Amino acid sequence: MTDDAPTPPPAAGRPGLGGHLLVLALLACLYVPLAGSYTLFDPWETHYAEVARTMNATGNYLSPRWQEENFWSKPAGQLWLLAFSMRLFGVGQGAPDEMVTSNVPEWSLRLPIIVISIFGIWAMWLLVTRLVSRRAGWLTAAILATMPQWAFITRQAMTDMPDVGLMTGGLALLFLALKDEEAEKPLRAVAVGPVRLTAFHIVLLVVAALVLLQTIHFALGMAKGFLNRRAVPPMVAVGHMSGYGLCLLAFGVIGWLTVRTRRQLLLVIAYLTFALAVLMKGILGVAIPGMVVLAYLIVTWDFTLLRRAELHLGVLVVIAVAFPWYHAMIALHGMPFYKEMFIQHHFQRLAAGVHGDKGSFEYFITQLGPATFPWAALGPVALAHVLASRPGRSTRDRTVCFGAVWFVATFALFSLSMTKFHHYILPALPGLAVVVAVYLDDLADERITAPLLGVLISGGFLVLTAAMIAQKPIRLIWLYIYNYTRPFPDLRFGPTVWLLAAVCAVPLLVLLVRPARRIGVWLAVAAAAAFTLWAIDGYMIQVAPHWGQKILIRQYYQLRAGPDERLIAWQMNWRGENFYTKGAIAGPRPERWTVFMSLDNNQMLSYVKARPGRKFFFLLEHTRLATFKRILPTETAKQTLRIEDSRSNNKFLLASATM
Repeated sequence: MTDDAPTPPPAAGRPGLGGHLLVLALLACLYVPLAGSYTLFDPWETHYAEVARTMNATGNYLSPRWQEENFWSKPAGQLWLLAFSMRLFGVGQGAPDEMVTSNVPEWSLRLPIIVISIFGIWAMWLLVTRLVSRRAGWLTAAILATMPQWAFITRQAMTDMPDVGLMTGGLALLFLALKDEEAEKPLRAVAVGPVRLTAFHIVLLVVAALVLLQTIHFALGMAKGFLNRRAVPPMVAVGHMSGYGLCLLAFGVIGWLTVRTRRQLLLVIAYLTFALAVLMKGILGVAIPGMVVLAYLIVTWDFTLLRRAELHLGVLVVIAVAFPWYHAMIALHGMPFYKEMFIQHHFQRLAAGVHGDKGSFEYFITQLGPATFPWAALGPVALAHVLASRPGRSTRDRTVCFGAVWFVATFALFSLSMTKFHHYILPALPGLAVVVAVYLDDLADERITAPLLGVLISGGFLVLTAAMIAQKPIRLIWLYIYNYTRPFPDLRFGPTVWLLAAVCAVPLLVLLVRPARRIGVWLAVAAAAAFTLWAIDGYMIQVAPHWGQKILIRQYYQLRAGPDERLIAWQMNWRGENFYTKGAIAGPRPERWTVFMSLDNNQMLSYVKARPGRKFFFLLEHTRLATFKRILPTETAKQTLRIEDSRSNNKFLLASATM
């Protein structure tokens, strides 16, 4: 392929209010319908949901708890989000079976995640629209939104989308602030009495509210003696909290005196999103954006951008917003919190490996195909086009370069990490979306000649990726779940995948016809949207019952004669048994709860033998049924053992027996 320009690049533009509303509406139409209509997936969604529900139940919003343990693997940001949404929807305040009798819990937990995802895509749309072209902006939004992994994780109440969605939006707004020639225009001000207020002052109020919220949590945590009864001396606590106020005051004064342009406002908002990302999942919220920007500066050798970045504002915002919660936790818990949060779940995950898979540099190559289908067909060709065309110094070329650096840098980081989950590649997808979008934009305007070779290569990748998914449909659920060895249900998706792949191949053929290339570009978007709609509203809903326990627990509540007929989770640790019973089945204390995770059965047997004549229900795995039958302590129990449901879930079953 050669790169010439028979027609000049289309002019970028500032979208009007209608454009903003349209992109938000289209994304909502893609993600919101049916989002809460199926069970939460074990163990991540149910784990975070139960910790958030516990926050509401106990009033302890500072130090997250799981059963009788501290929950220190993730920061509190996303948990606050879920807890607030559940309280807003009234979840957790009703009958014992409220979690399984309606879809309100799922809606309350997933809608905030969808909003953050839409924010990230909207920011990418704005970036590319402003700096490349309107068509490229719409293509970027469409490509990112229809990448299956992005769509799947948008529908998951886990920490990854709050983190990545905020980072994506922040990086897009940061680069827009640095490269948009119109960003130096002054902010519009509105007179309120003798004071002239701008949009910056709204952002300042948001920052102040976030700092105040965390300060209140710290004060309440100290006053109520939470956290293993460890208290901080009052004067020390006042000293801690005054530090937050001083940082906020410094940001407020400096910002009030210096923030005068759109560029500075965009920078402050970008830094705020990075700070929130740190609260959602940890220091990667600033580390990844910093790495991407540094890599871009090295590749382009354009270090003059650092002067425009006003990093002092970023430092103040990140410290003011992200620091208080971590600081309060260290003040109250000391080194145990620091070691678990930072040493184990940050540094050891990267350098030594914690949970998950282990793998070499090519680990994520096999995930990218299903994660980005059908755009995986165009990804390698688009990246090769960027490398071969030697981008110049124009804003358009630098934006494409930024997308390529974004993808390559994040892909390399997580490929080198010792801990690997399939969804760890999610932060790289926005950069790839920019590269593919601008490649299609060039094709549509015939700035790429002789596309035959590229189309043939893309067709080959399309067939290869479709074969991977059709032969092992479990590859799609691997993009967002935890355990990759769980059995896949007897569901046949191969024919549907091949049919949709054939639909996705049609636009590639249309791209070969010179007068129809612009039509081919939008046909590719339509085909990708069809695949993604099937993935999140067909595939995802069909496999959900086998990765969640809602149906089985609902049957328990329907079958039991009363609360004395307790539900026992035997050798279970999949989290859904906790959330869907509102903690009535959790923890190690049988006088309150009835879950027995240990392979040692003495505790469970002692519990049921002490209650002769009582009927119990049991949740257990299919593969452990034979062992369970053998260990039942009485002949009555063995004779009355009944399998209530073994078909709704191919991993778990519901049984009952009278002791």
